[in-house]
Amino acid sequence: MKVLVAPWSSPGHRYPAIATALELHQRGHDVALLSGTGTDAEAARAAGLDVLTVRRGWTSDLLSRAELVVANGTSAPVLGALLHDRPLLLSPNGGEQRLLAAACLRAGVAAPLDPAAAVPDLRTVTADPALRARVREAGALLRQAESAALAAQAVEEAGR
Repeated sequence: MKVLVAPWSSPGHRYPAIATALELHQRGHDVALLSGTGTDAEAARAAGLDVLTVRRGWTSDLLSRAELVVANGTSAPVLGALLHDRPLLLSPNGGEQRLLAAACLRAGVAAPLDPAAAVPDLRTVTADPALRARVREAGALLRQAESAALAAQAVEEAGR
C-alpha cells in the first residue's frame, strides 16, 4: 500500500512520525515521508525510507499517488487528503489538531493513530467501504466549495 506520512508539526514530534513510517515500511508498505532537512531526515533515509524534502509538502501529485495519508490533524494534510479522496490516519499533538482530528473521526473520514499503541493494520482502515464512501462524500463537498469559508463550513457540518 502507498502511504504518505507527514511529519508532526513541531520539531519535538517528528520522531513519532518517523517511527510510524519505519514500522509501516517494515510491514511492507511503500512509505513516503515528507520531511525537512536534518538528522531526522538522514536517519529515515538510512533506514531505507523514501524521504521527500519539501518546502510545501501538500502537493496534488504526492496526494494522488498515496492510498492513505498519515498526519497530525493540521488543516493542510487533512483538506488535501479529502480533496483527493484519501482516508486519513490521525495522531494530533495539540491545539487545533485535536479539534480537526476529532471532527474527522466524527465524520468517519479518518481512523485514530495512538502513538502509544501499535500502528493498526492499514488494510483494515482503507478497506472499510463506509469510510471510503464518507471520504468520497467529504471530498466532493470540498471540491464544490467556492471559497475557503465554504470548505471550512463543509468540514464543520460533516463533523457534526
